[in-house]
This record gives sequence, structure tokens and C-alpha cells, in this order.
Amino acid sequence: MLDDSQNQAALTISFMEGDRRICPEQILYVESRLHKTYYHIWDARGEERVYSRYEKLNDAQKLLEPHGFCRTHQSYLVNMEKALHVKRYEISMAHDVCVNISKRYYKDTKQSFLQMKQRRRQ
Repeated sequence: MLDDSQNQAALTISFMEGDRRICPEQILYVESRLHKTYYHIWDARGEERVYSRYEKLNDAQKLLEPHGFCRTHQSYLVNMEKALHVKRYEISMAHDVCVNISKRYYKDTKQSFLQMKQRRRQ
């Protein structure tokens, strides 16, 4: 059950598996493969759910960037609030997940991670 603050931030997204109302903070990362995006979501019980849809990762980025997501690779969009560590070309995340960071996106990813850490301290 979502409280009112989560309801306001929730997004309704049409997936191939059906429409879902999802809070952006539940999404760990979005992966693009073969003209589809795969949303890796952890539910309240800590179980992974993967939902897919036909869309470009650029479109997912436009939707999720205002919610703290960062492009780390041509194929990945990551929820920086779930990031634990950034090292050269890899980001460690909650639930023992590691996502690649390409050379092209490394500088922006590192900067986003540092900004997120600063926000957590405040």
C-alpha cells in the first residue's frame, strides 16, 4: 500500500505485462536490449520484478531523469539513490547488482553519484 506522498510520485507505465503504478524509487535500473527496455524493480518484499516495454532508452531517460536517474551506458539507466559505490567502469548497487559504466558516461555518472551522496548528508 502506498502512502499519499508515494502516490503523488508514482508513475503509471504501460508494460507488455500490463499497466503498473510504480514509484521511481522502486526501480533499480532500466536496461535496453533489442528495441525493448527492461525495468528492474524491487517490490516491498525485496523480490525482483522485471517489466518490459517497447521504447527507446532515451524516452525512459526523459521520464526518469527528474527522479534521480542517470545514464551510465548506451544500454543502462540507473537510479542513483540505489548506488553504493562507483569505480572505474562499474557501479555497485543495492541487492548485489553491478551495472557497467561506459567511458563515455563515466564523468557524468561519477558527478551524479557525488551529488547524490551530498544530498544524503544534508
